[in-house]
Amino acid sequence: MTINQPLLAATTTITLLREPYVQIVKPNSLYIVWTTKESGTSEVHYGIGDYGLTAVATNTYFTTPDKAPYDQYYVHEAFLSGLTPDTLYQYKIFSDGNDLTPAGSITFRSGKPSSVTSFRFAALGDSGAGGTGQNGVANRLEQIQPDLVVHTGDVVYDASYKLLEERYFQIYDDLIQSVWLATLPGNHDTAYNKGQSYVDVFVNPTNGASDPIENEAYYSFDYANAHFTVITSEWPYKKGSNQYNWLQNDLANSNAAWNFVMFHLPLYYTDQRQAFKTNGTATSDLVPLFEQYGVDVVLSGDVHLYER
Repeated sequence: MTINQPLLAATTTITLLREPYVQIVKPNSLYIVWTTKESGTSEVHYGIGDYGLTAVATNTYFTTPDKAPYDQYYVHEAFLSGLTPDTLYQYKIFSDGNDLTPAGSITFRSGKPSSVTSFRFAALGDSGAGGTGQNGVANRLEQIQPDLVVHTGDVVYDASYKLLEERYFQIYDDLIQSVWLATLPGNHDTAYNKGQSYVDVFVNPTNGASDPIENEAYYSFDYANAHFTVITSEWPYKKGSNQYNWLQNDLANSNAAWNFVMFHLPLYYTDQRQAFKTNGTATSDLVPLFEQYGVDVVLSGDVHLYER
């Protein structure tokens, strides 16, 4: 929802728990999400060189099994529509009139349309252990500022609300204020409360599954002239399963110049003894599908090695 209106006057003190981050970036729309300790009427003020547009955010209360301050909080989710494709916007976030914007002003770029034939994205996976290596990758991503970042799963080990904050949001906060980091759930992301924490913090496209967690566990999206299909090893994917049928339909309907698939399990890999391996059903059922529909690249994680 996009409207024009003046800034709200501050009425209460609001504590920002999680800085804003962009989700589902398309040429004409995206989501901006942030978290506070207290409830409040929330808005995003944004524009091209000014803050003349306003998007009103939803305000959802969450309780979790974690200890304070991660035990209860409010998630604010604003949908910005009517954007000009491939355009730089600046934005601020407000809750009950309090300007909660980190560093005063931040920016995002709307998605590139299908007519664009060149863009840059980064891929990573199995990053959620914390430490200097993860911080180094985050710093490098901030330096190169790709148009998009994709993650092949195991975002956090194990994905409690506390660890999601410490090993994801606090590490990538400067990047994800402006760039969409599209994730998928790996085995460690679903080990804690069956993936509920994962779907609570990420806004993903939906696939129509009746189970609310599965509904955001696998999805697809277009960016520029590429189609990204995101599938997960944590729900059934063998031939005849709901995810397999969804995958087949998704690939069959892609007209993009490039087709990428993200999947946590590698289809082919070498183990620590450098022995060549295949991955059972993932290889026998999915590879023929990828070949049939002309998938160009499959990006995987799980095995902590770089191979191509």
